[in-house]
Amino acid sequence: MIKTKFLKYAFVFAITSVGAVFPVSAQKEMPIAAVQGDKNLSPVDGERVAVTGVVTARIRTGFFVQSPDDKTDGNSATSEAIFVFTRTEPDSKAAVGSLVKVAGKVEEFRRNNEPASLTITELAFENLRVVSPANPLPKPVTLTLEDFKPNRVDQLERFEGMRVSIAELFVTSPTDGRVDIKTASAISNGSFYGVLKGIARPFREPGMDIVEAALFDATVKGRLKLDFPKMPIFDGNPERIRIESSFQTGASPLEVSSGMVLRDLTGVLHYSYRTNTLLVDPGYRLSVTTAIKPKPMPATNERQFSVVGMNIENFFDDIDD
Repeated sequence: MIKTKFLKYAFVFAITSVGAVFPVSAQKEMPIAAVQGDKNLSPVDGERVAVTGVVTARIRTGFFVQSPDDKTDGNSATSEAIFVFTRTEPDSKAAVGSLVKVAGKVEEFRRNNEPASLTITELAFENLRVVSPANPLPKPVTLTLEDFKPNRVDQLERFEGMRVSIAELFVTSPTDGRVDIKTASAISNGSFYGVLKGIARPFREPGMDIVEAALFDATVKGRLKLDFPKMPIFDGNPERIRIESSFQTGASPLEVSSGMVLRDLTGVLHYSYRTNTLLVDPGYRLSVTTAIKPKPMPATNERQFSVVGMNIENFFDDIDD
């Protein structure tokens, strides 16, 4: 059932077309929730529309708009926000807090190199008009344990692009970055992973990844018309959340380690690297309730040495089991 549901959405590729830019007034006006719809894909995909909402976040390729709290449709299955893709730095008129009317073409975006990824419903920017500046931001939705169900890769679709908050996040992997060998230095990228406190730390379970299995079924089995033996399916750990702490304009990277519990994370919910991703609001100050204390190595004697680190990329045997 899970695989069948995912197949319905897994292979609808976004096609971006560049056309004439029409004024905001020329577009069909729709509430954001109606553009998002209550399914994975927008019911008006490919159409040009105009939506009105408060700018809640800016990134280097666009901005997010969300319906004011008094303009929502009351349906918990529909998202009240949408990402507006501008390709380059957004216009200064799209300032956080501004109530704007935005026109553009509705698209379901998926990266070409991620064919098994879910799509992002977005608006390809064409025009914008500021209705009023300096409005309060919509209240964030608090994510709870009830929002995370096993084997549901699309369980947070209804919050796509919206402001959300996490009361306590258990960090499952530390802040990532890259190493510059030439300068012998490391640079943080501010991204890490976690789960809501109360959810067990996830590990890679046996089986074929559910999205890869769906892709395999639709391409290989369908073409070869062969029956393959059943195998376990790994759900991809959809309870895991990716945290992008420096992605919003003006935000600074957070440096965390596994085992930490962070409090009161707030930002907009996006989707990247096949994972639901929280783009943390600028100005967040690290608040930690729990941290794992380092365990010092025992002192070495004259016939011993300590291993500080080792490359275990090829840490496996040569037995085919």
